[in-house]
This record gives sequence, C-alpha cells and structure tokens, in this order.
Amino acid sequence: MSRDLAYFLRLTIAIAVLTAIVTLARAYFGGIPYLGSLPGDLSIPVGGAEIYFPLGSGVIISFVLLSLGHFTGGKSHHRLIE
Repeated sequence: MSRDLAYFLRLTIAIAVLTAIVTLARAYFGGIPYLGSLPGDLSIPVGGAEIYFPLGSGVIISFVLLSLGHFTGGKSHHRLIE
C-alpha cells in the first residue's frame, strides 16, 4: 500500500470517528453549546422548511482541527503537494 493511500485511509477513519463523537455528543447532551448559534451561521426559512448554513461554526471547527493537526505533528498542505 502506498504511503499516500495509507495517509488517506487514516484521515478517513479519523473523520468518521470524529463524526461519530459529535453525533453522540449532540444526542446525549442535546447539542454542543454555542455550536450552530455563532455569528455567521445562517438559517433561511423556505416554505415549511429551513435551510441552515453553519459558516461561523465551520470556521471555528476548521481552525481547531488545523491547530490540533499542527501541534500533533500532522502533515500540512504544502508537504502533501511535494
């Protein structure tokens, strides 16, 4: 198995585990405090439904995950391209 494929599989498994943890936390605690109600999170009512764009929460989650990857010695984007 190539090194890139192994990295991709580890990344996919990590994302799946993180998704499961967030889903369980939302089910058990009734939601993650402040996540989804930050400035920049948009909700647009359309008919009887509501379209939700968690832009502010996405930026915060992205920052936290990138910082975690940086401090734990994960690969950065510029090393993947080379």
